[in-house]
Amino acid sequence: MSDRTSLLFALPGFRVLDVSVGPVGGRQVLAESVETEGGCPSCGVVSSLVKDRPVCRVKDLQHGVVALRVSVRKRRFVCAEQLCARRSFTRVCDQLPARARLTARLRTKVAAVVVTTNRAVSEVGAEYDLARATVHRILVAAAVVLLAPPELTTTIGIGETRTRRVRWVLVDTVWRRSDPWMTSIVDQDPAGPGGVIGLAPGRTGACVVAWLALQSKEFRDDIAVVAIDPSAPYTAGIRRALPNAVIVLDHFHPGALGQPGGHRSPPTSRS
Repeated sequence: MSDRTSLLFALPGFRVLDVSVGPVGGRQVLAESVETEGGCPSCGVVSSLVKDRPVCRVKDLQHGVVALRVSVRKRRFVCAEQLCARRSFTRVCDQLPARARLTARLRTKVAAVVVTTNRAVSEVGAEYDLARATVHRILVAAAVVLLAPPELTTTIGIGETRTRRVRWVLVDTVWRRSDPWMTSIVDQDPAGPGGVIGLAPGRTGACVVAWLALQSKEFRDDIAVVAIDPSAPYTAGIRRALPNAVIVLDHFHPGALGQPGGHRSPPTSRS
């Protein structure tokens, strides 16, 4: 394959090995890293002895209107250090970190679209053929980098967001529940700029305490009111982290109780 094709594909650190027509249309691209050696992540010894070349599917930016299926042929090297417990390792790069299935440039593009256009996560996911939960994780990762330290505010709001369905993941020999919830912290001071000022994984009091602990003492001391949904874990976390703040129920939930598609109605007593 001509190097001109690699230049056109323009995935940093990779060259195109083959381009073909897919079985159901579109184009299939096979690429490979240009690096022919790598350092062991355990001992650091550089090796160029290839054990095998596994191929994996990855998602990348679309080129034009034709559907593009990208596969990457990796190199799994044999560690040259006999005393190292790691016998082999797969070289990683900036565009495809370990266990990544999305290129870094696709993540960057998706995060930029959500942040700059204020479009819904599900809408952006549909455009880039990504699940809503995947786009949400990209946004959270970008928020850690993009969100500046929050300005002082007297009122914050704390709420939960469900990113996907509950999943069970096999870790070693134990099945563990994968929590699909995120906690959003917003500025609700009428005199402030508003907007999201923080994101934390989970929906427990502990995640609220952990996020507030990362903020300055001046920020915590300035908070006088915290608006939440009816959540005992959030209440406990706020009382622990902000003992002087007043906890109120946000205006949405009293109206949402009992509404179709909203929160469940409170139980009624039986006659």
